[in-house]
Amino acid sequence: SGINSVIAIPHADKAVIVSATGFLLSMALAAMGLETDISKLRAKGQRPLLPGAAAFLFIAGFSLALVQLTS
Repeated sequence: SGINSVIAIPHADKAVIVSATGFLLSMALAAMGLETDISKLRAKGQRPLLPGAAAFLFIAGFSLALVQLTS
């Protein structure tokens, strides 16, 4: 986005960049998931899951509200 702010990127190149961005983000998230050790999470109990679930609900609710407000 910084480069796009300084110079004009052709539309055809932007399409390639958008596709690459989605792919790279998916790969990063998959790598994080593959590094997760489920047995260690189970050993910690439900306490670490509660902030994650709360964050998920907050982000989902906030995103839904923004979609409803903008459309």
